[in-house]
Amino acid sequence: MILFFYLFIFSVSGYIPGGQKVGLCFCLLLSVVVVFSQEAGKIPGKGDLLINEILYEAVPADAEYLELYNSGNKDIALCEIYIGKRDRTGSLIAVKPIAKSEEVLKPGALVWICSNPAAIAMAYSYHHMENCVVLPAKLAYADDGGVVVVLNRNREVIDEVTYGKFLHHPMVTQTKGIALEKGWSNTGMPGKGKWTSAGGDAGNGFGSPGMPNRAGKILSERNDGEFMKCVPEVFTPDGDGLEDELEIKITVPDREFVLQLSVYDARGRCVRKIADRVPVYSGIGFCWDGTSGDGCLLPAGIYVIYGCIVYSDGGRREVRKVCVLSR
Repeated sequence: MILFFYLFIFSVSGYIPGGQKVGLCFCLLLSVVVVFSQEAGKIPGKGDLLINEILYEAVPADAEYLELYNSGNKDIALCEIYIGKRDRTGSLIAVKPIAKSEEVLKPGALVWICSNPAAIAMAYSYHHMENCVVLPAKLAYADDGGVVVVLNRNREVIDEVTYGKFLHHPMVTQTKGIALEKGWSNTGMPGKGKWTSAGGDAGNGFGSPGMPNRAGKILSERNDGEFMKCVPEVFTPDGDGLEDELEIKITVPDREFVLQLSVYDARGRCVRKIADRVPVYSGIGFCWDGTSGDGCLLPAGIYVIYGCIVYSDGGRREVRKVCVLSR
């Protein structure tokens, strides 16, 4: 198509004095535009970007960062990547592009976002400064937990993560300055691992902005299975008979296990224990009516349903599901 357009321009320019020079310049300009348009990054879609690492309890406070991974197969323009948060009702807030640059994020590449790269570089020696995008204002992630959202310019959600102390390793009691990472394989490739405390040490920091994660190996099929489903995602316990309860369905092919089922608020506090090491069978269901352990109705907001099954041989599987209690 472009070739035929070039021929047309040259044929017409032959009838105009000096037209061939004008036509040549026009064709050269068009070629440059075509080349740059082919190299331009694309708008990300669902599955093209993954949230890979979050530092929310930063020291100092403006040393927070967020790391993204291009998990698709296309170049993504940085200016097409937007980040935001959700408020206590689940509504999107603080949505903004991470950059104005037309630079692209290649498939398999990482980019990390912050407002104070100098502070982060001092605290975390395992970093890659060339992969950094600096924002004019701090990310302002809450120390008591929240929700990070990645979107495109059309406000289509690409990925989101509910973060908080409940994602840290159970043995980690002091979480300040420790990032949350998704488990990667030993080969340095993204794995299917669960979120946990970032690997590291006191000398080099517990985080790896712009670098492969050190959080651990890919979990086995048995340890990473999805066995719990919660419906609806937003429920309204107001007594009108419509979506008053959250239904929790447990589906596991194995029969010899006990179940732990708990509810956590956005600050990582356990507000209700639904099942505490109860022997159950596959296909059983539970309901949560939005109340705490003492029977009081909890405030509207984001909650995490934590399910853990323990097998007779000591193996275990865990899963976390996010729900919204609304009014």
